[in-house]
Amino acid sequence: MVNLESDEHTNKGRGVGRFLGLSMREVSPLDGPVTLHGEMQLGHAVLDADGALNAGALFTMIDCIGGFCGGLGSLPDGWVVTTSLHVRSVAVTKAPSLRMRAYVLRKGKASIVTTVEVLDDHDQFVSCGTVTSAILLPADGVPAWTRPAKLDMEAEADGPRFTDWIGAVAYRGDDGRAGMQLELVDELRNPWGIMHGVVTTALVDAGAREVVGTQLAIDVDRLRSTYVVMHFLSPARTGPVSTTGRVVGERPDGTVVEIDVVDH
Repeated sequence: MVNLESDEHTNKGRGVGRFLGLSMREVSPLDGPVTLHGEMQLGHAVLDADGALNAGALFTMIDCIGGFCGGLGSLPDGWVVTTSLHVRSVAVTKAPSLRMRAYVLRKGKASIVTTVEVLDDHDQFVSCGTVTSAILLPADGVPAWTRPAKLDMEAEADGPRFTDWIGAVAYRGDDGRAGMQLELVDELRNPWGIMHGVVTTALVDAGAREVVGTQLAIDVDRLRSTYVVMHFLSPARTGPVSTTGRVVGERPDGTVVEIDVVDH
């Protein structure tokens, strides 16, 4: 379910992160729960038509750092794939940078739960999210990280906008259906060879706005997702990958939309 309010490459698994330009540092003691601090410079690539942070990019960033935190927290038992994501956006920001704190809430034998807090450079609370991930054993073994871990991914200064980079295009059917579709190229896959969870998140955001814009005759560029609950039921392996959706109802804070994502 997505709630919306109106508001008048490279190696698999690394392409998305490099595009976003995330910087992450492990700050926890090695004998305690994993905690990460992160920072992201907000260039034009992640801004919407109003110059504010694109909601899909925000959700993507939370999935990235929450997943990395969960991956480190799952070592040496395995690495992770996202199975569910809950994000609430509480403020629209045009700040030049964001700061993040991610930490492990709970670890079990087969899954791990992390939470992410996002603030702007004036310490205004922007968003919070919870990422649940399955712990799996990669075929080529568990990743070897030097601890405390750090990961710097420099974004292209003159690259395209994130939504353009993933290559998603809108479609509208004769029966009134509307959604987004993309080709599943290697840059959009994670190390498991399936569509990266952060790409799915961005696709859901774009698909939700397309549904609302079509059914309620609102410019999609004037819509912003404020709350998303995602459940990953099975991996997307073969493109094209597309969304379908419907308006479920209205609330005082926006329109509630149900979105399905299917691969070929």
